[in-house]
Amino acid sequence: MAIEFLDDVKVGAGLEVTGTLKDSSGDVGTSGQVLSSLGSSGTDWVDAAVSTNIGNSDLTTDAAVRKLILYDSASGFSIYRTGGTELLALFYPDLVSFNSNNVYFTSPTGETTAPTIHLREAQSNGSHEINLKAPDSVAASKTYTLPGTAPTAGQVLSSSAAGIMSWVDAAVNTNIGNSDLTLTSSTRNLTYYSAGSTLNFVHGGTTRQSFGLTSASFFSDFYLRSLQGSTGSPVMRFSEAAVNGSNFISLQAAASLTTNTAYTLPTADGTSGQALTTDGAGAMSWATPVTSPTLITAGGGRVYMSTTASGGNRAIVLGGNIGFNYYNWSTEMRASNLVFSGLGNPGTTTENVTPSSGSQGVFEVLKSGTIKVQGTIEGQNFTDVYSGTVYIYVFRLPSSIVLAMGNGGIQSTAAYELVASAGCVMPSTQASTRPQRFASGNGVSVTAGDFVFAAVAFSGTTTATRYFYTNFQMLTS
Repeated sequence: MAIEFLDDVKVGAGLEVTGTLKDSSGDVGTSGQVLSSLGSSGTDWVDAAVSTNIGNSDLTTDAAVRKLILYDSASGFSIYRTGGTELLALFYPDLVSFNSNNVYFTSPTGETTAPTIHLREAQSNGSHEINLKAPDSVAASKTYTLPGTAPTAGQVLSSSAAGIMSWVDAAVNTNIGNSDLTLTSSTRNLTYYSAGSTLNFVHGGTTRQSFGLTSASFFSDFYLRSLQGSTGSPVMRFSEAAVNGSNFISLQAAASLTTNTAYTLPTADGTSGQALTTDGAGAMSWATPVTSPTLITAGGGRVYMSTTASGGNRAIVLGGNIGFNYYNWSTEMRASNLVFSGLGNPGTTTENVTPSSGSQGVFEVLKSGTIKVQGTIEGQNFTDVYSGTVYIYVFRLPSSIVLAMGNGGIQSTAAYELVASAGCVMPSTQASTRPQRFASGNGVSVTAGDFVFAAVAFSGTTTATRYFYTNFQMLTS
């Protein structure tokens, strides 16, 4: 049954349609369509229109997650403000654009932790992130403006007081003294900038220690202390040149000391052969070391003078073919110039001596050094020897004589070099007759392997046979 209304119909209560509802053209529509008015022309079933303005009401999801699905790979989603200005644009697959002066990341009401921007690695590599966030509490708002250029290798971001960021070379912290330094490896290097660079330790504007590429300077006391609990004292080592090896000379204090001792070095270098000595209070100085002399020979005996001729015309070799215990003028060496010139000049004075007499008391020098002759001599109680002078001379054989000795031959008269001499004035009274000491103070250097001999002469004239008793030593020191 059909009911046709030719005028307006008002329904004051609910209207239930159990069948189909046709529009003006008799169409019952499809599922989901709505009946739309055509004005005075009637009605029409049409597809339900989607509202393009969702900003006039709150949106509430009916599930935990809802998606905004873009139409295709070229589609995007934009949010505009009144007037047509785009504020936010989402485009597949890699663009999010904020077209606003400010973008705020704000934590929810009641949240005590500041929000975080998560920058995640590529999805194919995992889910690790680098995050950016503000402190949970900020005393005042601060804006940082990024630089407009790319950095060079090694540069870092630096900010001005106004928050203007720029790329700058990484600054080296010049103050490393405010915290302990801990090595993270067994070896770390401090690399100098150039060959002329130095590392200075400064206090109060004054340099205390300075370390250069090839030297180190200390402007204060320098201590070497052993480790806590160590039983040995520390060692200061002075190594040889690296190209020569790894040997060294070291200085070390005793492991146990009873008091502190400071040694003060001399102000200048010493002479060859000198050694450092101390005055007992730590003041060091250079001194010639006292060494034990090396004996060449020692002898003694009676020197027999059996002529009335002047003793100054001849000298007797000590230790000749008869030996030290008895000697007389029969084996004298003619050396008239010696007595007349006194002690002579060792190192320059020479005497012509016949080998037969000069070689009878020859001894070899065993150690290089300054030669010396010393001993005692005593004269008999005769007035003709009072106040006379006894001279002891030491001669060095010339190399030609030494060569002749080595070849089993002998050389004729040669010039023997005077190397030391001593004089002894005999007592002037009979009561003073006793051994008198003599010692040379003018010896020159001789070398181990030289050959020398000693001779005695008397400056005066005896009236009869006279005896002189002598003990003497030849040595080097």
